[in-house]
Amino acid sequence: MFKPHSGMRYAGLLLVLLIALSLVLAGCRNRRNQPEDTTPVPPTPVVEDSAPVPTFTPTPDMPPEPTDTPVPAEPTATDTPETPQTVAIVQANLRQGPSTFYPIVGQVQQNGAVEVVAQSPDLQWLQLANDSWIYKPLVAGVPEDLPIAIGVEATPRPTAVPRPTATPTRPPPPTRTPT
Repeated sequence: MFKPHSGMRYAGLLLVLLIALSLVLAGCRNRRNQPEDTTPVPPTPVVEDSAPVPTFTPTPDMPPEPTDTPVPAEPTATDTPETPQTVAIVQANLRQGPSTFYPIVGQVQQNGAVEVVAQSPDLQWLQLANDSWIYKPLVAGVPEDLPIAIGVEATPRPTAVPRPTATPTRPPPPTRTPT
């Protein structure tokens, strides 16, 4: 058997190393001499899923604790022009029309407020919002610019009441009775 000496072994190892080194350098050199690829790479399209993904939402077992509700601030008071109030000076009857000949349909108490909407053509009676009438001197605070009520008679038309007529009656003639 052939036994190589150590110099030959060393030379073989050196030869393997040189071949390996030359292959590595050759690979790097070829890489450097290749033209660079300048073609732009199109971006990879990203597909977005538009459908919502259901998620688990746990339902609370306990009702939420009550919280304090803020109380709105009191509105600031503003001065409103005071309108004169029409009030009855004394307890007064309310009538169906502008005269004492009309029937009484109600009453207003002393210092009771009334809503006046018009006045009679003779300016003596006031028509109220509920279509009843009150005598003007019994009311205070009457507005000066009241309209005149249209189609109102100051007194109701009298209706003829038939009177019984006296008819003479004669006593019946006497009758004879047998005795």
